[in-house]
Amino acid sequence: MFKSLFGKKDKPAQPPQPAPIPPVLLQLRETLYTNSTLDPFVSRLQPDALSTAPWSNFVAANKALKAGDNASAISQLREITNMPGLDTRTYLQAWHTLVTLGEQPVESLRGYTQGVVIENHMKHGLDIVAAYADHTARYWNYSGTGVVWEARDPEIDKLIDNLLGVGFEISKRIGIGLRDTPLIPKPEHIHIFIMAYDGSTIGTGGYENLAKDPMGNAAITAGINLMQALIKKQKGG
Repeated sequence: MFKSLFGKKDKPAQPPQPAPIPPVLLQLRETLYTNSTLDPFVSRLQPDALSTAPWSNFVAANKALKAGDNASAISQLREITNMPGLDTRTYLQAWHTLVTLGEQPVESLRGYTQGVVIENHMKHGLDIVAAYADHTARYWNYSGTGVVWEARDPEIDKLIDNLLGVGFEISKRIGIGLRDTPLIPKPEHIHIFIMAYDGSTIGTGGYENLAKDPMGNAAITAGINLMQALIKKQKGG
């Protein structure tokens, strides 16, 4: 489980060959990130959702971009950012595309961490934990099973806020840039991907190197704590 993601590992005599990543996990991974191009996002929408906002706005914006009508695309995406009650990933997708078109959120929304995704590519495969500002979270085990968290709970809320807070401190140190979905980390490497409305930050490296870095270690620890609590809640604890 995720414990093996961040736990201590014996050093093998030869570099291990990582297990293949299940296709279902690759598909689930894509839902955790945002892209400047809308094609991957729109392709995942269910047919019965295409005529309903905000999904219809994304479809219209994508068509406008392909037609070279950036103004219409911006209008559709701006409309999404003003809709109340949407999940954080939806707002992040809208803003990520808007930023590529030269738009920016208001100053009070810039730079603040809205989501953190931690991935580790270990010998068993890929493990992922993700948390967002609306207090939703995901844990995906290398087998493709995991936990989808969309409830409110004081314990989980606090752990999510802690991970987002660590992400905010990392982004202040490294800075924010415009990035699409990162590639899967190399075997025996970890990604810490931090998303704000106006850009994102990534920290990446081998487990031992990141564990020695104070901020990397803080993110790893926050990820472990959230993962363990999610598993416990799923089991009814």
